[in-house]
Amino acid sequence: MAAKLSNYVGPPQGEGVPLDFGIATKWFELGADGSKPRVKFRIGKRFRDGERAPQNFKIAFRLFLCSAEMGVPEAQYELADMYLDGLGVPPNSVEAYKWLIIAAASDPNVEGRSFIEGATKARNELMKKMSPKEITKAQERAQNWKTLDIRNKEKSRLNEENLKKGIKIRFLLDNPCPLRP
Repeated sequence: MAAKLSNYVGPPQGEGVPLDFGIATKWFELGADGSKPRVKFRIGKRFRDGERAPQNFKIAFRLFLCSAEMGVPEAQYELADMYLDGLGVPPNSVEAYKWLIIAAASDPNVEGRSFIEGATKARNELMKKMSPKEITKAQERAQNWKTLDIRNKEKSRLNEENLKKGIKIRFLLDNPCPLRP
């Protein structure tokens, strides 16, 4: 049942049941905790927009961050927007610019690629408002960024190499993005 719920984002219009944001939040949180990155992104949009879930920018931000860290370009773009507007997080133009760079450079074959022009335009507009030092800092962060999956694979490889050498230091894998901090 949990596997089926991991792709489930709720009934089309919530027909047949009374509106209850408390229950909706509980089910969305359960669905988001173990779900795939794109499902987390869609649930994040519901919390951001207050669509069939209570509007909660902090939860939306965490879900977008998780999806962005797992390589969902649309989430990277939305995350930049939340950093720019200070929704669920203090405003941060360097982080916003970093995520716009990453989103604009995403694979052209990825589903939902139509946002790339918007990400590129937003990146170029934001750049006009930033200092050269801020731009450089954001570019360095974007260049050094790797998806959560790649970081964990690298840590797992290092752990295996350390075990073979008899080294007992283990790298902890990055958190797989739980909904609650």
